[in-house]
Parts: sequence; structure tokens; C-alpha cells
Amino acid sequence: MVTILPKTAKTRRRWVLRDDINQNYFNDILENEPIVTLHLLWKPDKDGDERTVARYSLNLPELVREGFVKELEGGFLLRFQRKGNLIQIARKRSESGLTVGSIPRNLLPLA
Repeated sequence: MVTILPKTAKTRRRWVLRDDINQNYFNDILENEPIVTLHLLWKPDKDGDERTVARYSLNLPELVREGFVKELEGGFLLRFQRKGNLIQIARKRSESGLTVGSIPRNLLPLA
């Protein structure tokens, strides 16, 4: 379902999760890419430093079956969110997510 790849692995996509954009990032993935490789980064705001969360290989049909990814006509909606210091894959903010990483607490903005 979710495989964390080595730090040096090449990925097809590069996404940046930003706290100043509702602490989430999402995008559509076409159905011809059911296994997606992705380098996920996090930063507190547009001017902040990017920090790698992880590099992943994600099996989107399995994530759909488990309820973490939304299936669309012709593809998938993949969404990452930050809750506390945890990085999750979730269909929407109000739902429980699958934890796939974390941000060190000392890097998080003060609440």
C-alpha cells in the first residue's frame, strides 16, 4: 500500500506540503498511474526551508480499498495532511488518516 523508498530514490512526482495552505496538499492522479512514486517535502510557509518527509511508492487502488484515497472518474485524488507533527494520507480533513511520516516538533511553527 505504502512503501518508503531510499533517500536517493528517483521519483516521478515532487510535492510540497505547506502549513500556510491549510496544512495539506492534494492533486489528481490519472488512472494510468495506479502506482505513483512521490518525493514529499514540508515547509512552514512560502518562504520557509523545504524538509524532506520521505520518498514513497504508493499503491493507489489499495489506498482506495482501505478508505484513504478517493477514486475519481479517470483517476484518484491523493491528499496529504499534517495533524500535529504527523503526516497522513486522508480523503478529507475531517477523516482519520493513514500516518506515513512525521515532522520533528522543533521545526513546527508555534501554535
